[in-house]
Amino acid sequence: MPRSKPIIGLSTYLELARWASWDTEAAIIQKKYLDTVELADARPILLPPLDSDLANEANHDEISEAVREVIDIVDGVVLIGGGDVDSSIYGQEPNPYSYGVSPKRDAWEISLTKACIEMDKPLLGICRGMQIINIALGGTLDQHIPDLVNTSNHSPGSGLFGEIEVHFEMRSKMDEVFGKSALVQCRHHQAVSDLGKGLSVTGRSDDGVIHSIEGNEGLRYLAGVQWHPEQSIDSRLITSLIKGAKI
Repeated sequence: MPRSKPIIGLSTYLELARWASWDTEAAIIQKKYLDTVELADARPILLPPLDSDLANEANHDEISEAVREVIDIVDGVVLIGGGDVDSSIYGQEPNPYSYGVSPKRDAWEISLTKACIEMDKPLLGICRGMQIINIALGGTLDQHIPDLVNTSNHSPGSGLFGEIEVHFEMRSKMDEVFGKSALVQCRHHQAVSDLGKGLSVTGRSDDGVIHSIEGNEGLRYLAGVQWHPEQSIDSRLITSLIKGAKI
């Protein structure tokens, strides 16, 4: 039976959570991500980091058959935001400000990224998701950007988002979606530093922080943004991802 709508897989947190009478580990995601996918006229499904699927992911090199099966059933993948990536993966000691590191999630999302690239499945990374894409392709991060740009505008405080203007490269996917620049909602203290293989910078804020990256020619769709479009239920990037799935 043909699908009535494209299916978009979303990565999830794996955290201790409490609701009703439950206090247990759970795969969770903010509802705004689901709303944003639905607004783009697509169906969201969750892709949690399950133990049974992680057996071959710990070394960040192999892609298991389980991951390929997951990627095969979706039309596109979105890696959502979250805590910091384990800095040892890209050869650095952790910064004192690092938080929320989840080795299970790191291994799962890096494997999802590599499988999407290998299978040419459209992939969008949001905040942490953009950083995962860069790391999966051999890149590194600046672990605490307030030390570099002398401002907390990118992460003004717990639960708060900073409004940042981002300027885009001409003829990039971001330029096609947003035009020359856009005001975006940010909450991050880390950012892409050295680029991974096959990636280009397509957007920066005025202070030089990298805010969007894209895959070079040869893939249908590979992009990452450092901001949170789901905060304003801005579905334009999901629509762009879906368009890439149909090419």
